[in-house]
This record gives sequence, C-alpha cells and structure tokens, in this order.
Amino acid sequence: MGQNTVPSRQWAFLLQTVAVVALSLLLPVNVAGGEASLSPATVLKAALEDACERTTRESWKTREPIFQATLVEGSPIIMRGITSGWRQRFNIIDGGELRIERIAPQGQLRRLSAEYLEPSGAGHRPHMLAVAGPDCLIALGRRLHYDSEGQQSTLEHLDRDLVATGVTESLNPPVPSGRDPGGTSVAIVDAGVNYELPEIAARLARNANGEILGYDYWELDERPFDVHPVPSIYFPRRHGTRIASVILREAPTARLIPYRYPRPMMVRMADLVEDASSKGNIIVNLSLGSNNENDWHALEEAIEAHPHMLFIVSAGNNGRDIDANPVYPAALPQPNILTVTSAEMSGDLAPGSNWGPQSVDLLVPGENLPVLEFDGRTGLASGSSYAAARVSGLAAQLLAEHPQWQSGELKEAIVALAKPTDSEEPKDVAHGFIADRTVPSVKNALSISELKTEELNDDSIYPQPQTSTKFTHALTPSFVYFANTGWSRPTILRATRKAASILAQCGVYIPWARLHQLDAPERFRDFSVPLAMDLLSRV
Repeated sequence: MGQNTVPSRQWAFLLQTVAVVALSLLLPVNVAGGEASLSPATVLKAALEDACERTTRESWKTREPIFQATLVEGSPIIMRGITSGWRQRFNIIDGGELRIERIAPQGQLRRLSAEYLEPSGAGHRPHMLAVAGPDCLIALGRRLHYDSEGQQSTLEHLDRDLVATGVTESLNPPVPSGRDPGGTSVAIVDAGVNYELPEIAARLARNANGEILGYDYWELDERPFDVHPVPSIYFPRRHGTRIASVILREAPTARLIPYRYPRPMMVRMADLVEDASSKGNIIVNLSLGSNNENDWHALEEAIEAHPHMLFIVSAGNNGRDIDANPVYPAALPQPNILTVTSAEMSGDLAPGSNWGPQSVDLLVPGENLPVLEFDGRTGLASGSSYAAARVSGLAAQLLAEHPQWQSGELKEAIVALAKPTDSEEPKDVAHGFIADRTVPSVKNALSISELKTEELNDDSIYPQPQTSTKFTHALTPSFVYFANTGWSRPTILRATRKAASILAQCGVYIPWARLHQLDAPERFRDFSVPLAMDLLSRV
C-alpha cells in the first residue's frame, strides 16, 4: 500500500460516520435539555420506509440501522402456523421506544405500522402511531394526549403527513352535570357509554349531588366512558353507547347506571355487582363475553350471592352451540341469568349467532337494529349483544309496572312471552322466540302502511312528446319508497326521466308509472334489510 492509502477499517468507520452525520442533517430534531432527539413523526416515517424495504421473512432477525436506535427484540408474526410477518422493538436515543410491525402473508405486503412510545416516569407510554398500506405510503396516523394526571384524554387524527386533521376523539372526559331523571334502573356492564351525548346524559342515574351512580372498574375512576382499547388504543372500540341506546329505545323512561367492566382484573366484577346491588339495581345487562371461564369466576360467585338480581346476558356471535363449546358468562348455570341470542324477524336464528337449548333461553330479533353511534350518528347494528339489550329494555318496562318484582318474577314473565319456534329438533334455545314488541311480526302486513299512491303520466316522464311508432315494448313500473328518507316524488321523477331516455334507445316506452309512499318504523326504511323487502312484498 502507498503511504496515502486509508486502511479498510478506517474507511468503514469513516463511511459510517458520514452516514450518521448526513442523516442527522436531513432529519429534523427536537432539542430539550441540551440533548438532540428526533421528532416522533420523523422517527415513524423513517421506520416505515426502512420496514418497507425489508422483504425477507427473516429480516426481523437482523438489526438494520434505523437512525440512532438499539434493537431490543424481534420476533416473527405467526398466523395459523405460518410466518406472516415480523415485529421489532427499539430503544431510541431520546429515551423513547419504537415498535414496528410488518404484515406480509405469503410475502405479499398488507400493512406496516410504527408506534412511538414517549418516556414517562420509569417507563414509556403510547404517543403516536402511523399506518401504511401495501404501497408503503402512510395512510393515516393517530396521536394520544394526556391530562395533568397522566390519563389518556384525547385521541387526535393525523393525515398522511402525520399532521393534525382537526378531528379528535374523547377518551376520558368529565361527566357533564345533570339531575337524576327517575325511572327504573338498568345497570349496563360494558365498555362504558358516551355521556357527552345529550341522549345518554339525560338518562343517567344520579345521586342527590348530581353525580352519576356508575363507575369505571377498568381504570377505577368515576368516568365510565365508552372506550375499549383492545387491541389498540389508537382505534378504540365503542360498544356500550349502542347498547345503551337500544335499552332506552325499548324503555324510554329507564335510567342507566353504566359500568365499565374490569378487563385488566376481572376479579373486580364482584365489587361491580355489589355496587350495582347497593344502588337498588334489579336488572343488569351483560352484552359481553369470552371463551375463558376463569375470567368469570368472580362474576359467577357474585351472581349466586345476589339472587334477587336478573342478569341478562348475550349468547355471543361465534356461530356455535355453546352447550358443547361454552361462551361465558352466557353458559353459566345460575337461575337468575337470562341468556339471549339474536334472531331474524321470522324467528329463525340469525347467521353467526350462538345457540344451545340448555344454555340459551331466548331468540329475540337483534338484526339491523337502529342504534346511536358513539359520535351521535344513527347506524344499524346486529348481534346477540343487541338482542340482550332489547330484553333488558323489556325487563325495565315490566319492572316499572311491577316494582316489587325481583329476578324470579321478571324472568318468568319474560319467558312466558316466548313462542315455540318452527325449527325442527334439536331446538336452538330453551324457551323460544319473542317477536318484536315494537313492530308486529313479519306475518302481520300492518307493519307497513301505505300513505299515498299517485301516478306519473308520460307527459311528466318525457320532456318532449313521443311518437308511438319508435317503440316496440311498453313498461309500466311501480315505485315504492318510504316517507322521511332520501327519496321523494321529485327525486323519483328525475330518476324515471333518466331511465326513460335510456330505455327509449331500446324501443321501450313508459306510458305511466305508479308511486307508492309507505310509512314504517325507522329500522325498516332501508331496503338493504331483508325484512323490509319481505314486508314490502305484502303491501
């Protein structure tokens, strides 16, 4: 070697140093306490770019440089016995933590995600998430904010550049003030309720000081807000608000005592039931469950210790016989449990709903029910959770008429309303089917009433006079639409004119069309609901 030649080790060190310096110049930094650190958004963007380039199944085993980060652990993601991706965890120079996940079944990239956890005390707490699609481009982001006590308070939506969109979701807001509305109490054990919605807040049971009677047994505070952070706090599930809205529709004068169930420590269910009992509850709605019997031992003992209370439980939506393959608490044997599964309006078991003639008591219509969504909009929901909520509303109505009743009288009265189903043996449930109390059975055509019938003549349908010689066929359609929906006579006329111009090219003439305006309960005003079509055919 000549005297001016740099040894290979020095070259390698020099190139690595240049790369680190170049990266530090390209990436923006935060400076706190004199120590530089990358911004969370920059960390996530660079992490996703790096993860996108690692295409081999075993790439989680190697530590590829992601700025100044230290690999803590890596592992494959195995789905149904097949390696379908990998996940890694890094320590970042600023004291934060980075988690990367790559989902690529059979080598085809489906999703990338990167999460930044910020330093908090002796550990870390979730701060920001970015998700990318198969094209490796960021599709969306989320950022968590915390209150002065360190509780997650707000979830902020971020755009593709991880910039705030202005959309936020509450996670643990204070309960608005109010007065007790009176009425029969129904305890709802669920993920909480959105008490920021006026419809819910107005029906919350309260003490003399205006404080709600519910409780959050998950986080042990007096804010049972509708948040289920599993599997991800960045995309929380909202379930309890829907359940509450169904109960209130079935029993508008009921008052709600919401409990957020203690998923991190299910032994607290005993305290929850004791609290509900101390506040005078007879009816407890449990639209939740799992396969693990051990999770429910404390609840089972509490149910036995409070025989005067009626626990109305959803059977689940696993599409299975829970006599043979139990779901809990639905399969618990206590006599003061009433287990409900979802049925079609015809009385047939709804697709996906669980059954079991020993464990399940009732079939109740629970498909395509109108619900109040977490954000205040109206939606449709299906499943045994909502069928159970309907029975809780029914129980509240019965208890309002017979305030001295306890679990035995209530259960007997509800079961007495059930009719045997037409299904062949073996039976799906123990007692039968309770038809929709709000809307008559599908066999009763009075469920839909006709408000108005009128005709559109050809002068209305065709802007210009038509000569009959150009047509070879005639079509006289009947249009049926529900009142108080997006359809009206003007919109149908516009659609008919457009259809007529297209059909005219095929020699088809529309001399007139008949319009039928119908009225029906809200849940049937959507023709995507099979029952609406069934009822319509009977008009």
